[in-house]
Amino acid sequence: MMKEHKEGSLPLCTFLVRMLQGMLIGLGAVLPGISGGVLCVIFGIYRPVMELLSNPRKYFFTHIRKLLPVILGGAVGFLGVANILSFFLEKYPDPSVCLFVGLIAGMLPSLMREAGKEIYGNRAVLMPAGHGYAGTVH
Repeated sequence: MMKEHKEGSLPLCTFLVRMLQGMLIGLGAVLPGISGGVLCVIFGIYRPVMELLSNPRKYFFTHIRKLLPVILGGAVGFLGVANILSFFLEKYPDPSVCLFVGLIAGMLPSLMREAGKEIYGNRAVLMPAGHGYAGTVH
């Protein structure tokens, strides 16, 4: 059975999911090539974040319940992952860079879908991949 929660509070599962999203956004702020803003779009919280930042007095009570776990997670992700990331970049530079490239490539379809752009065949994915390949050829 599901426990009822007080009105105005978040269920624990929702709180933890939003905190994890915040940690990934904080991680995106640290990782090269991965944008925290793009992750906000993917997670569907870009608009509330921008509204809160643009006019905190007006939107604080409207969005703080939803964004507080994201903000807490973002701080943990940003501060906690920076040292771990530094270790892996120094110890395993090539696999780390490959991971970043894979994360960026994996975000493209979701970002295109969120942006509402139509994708004609594989051209939308092949074009950035072609540019990336062309940049590696000497």
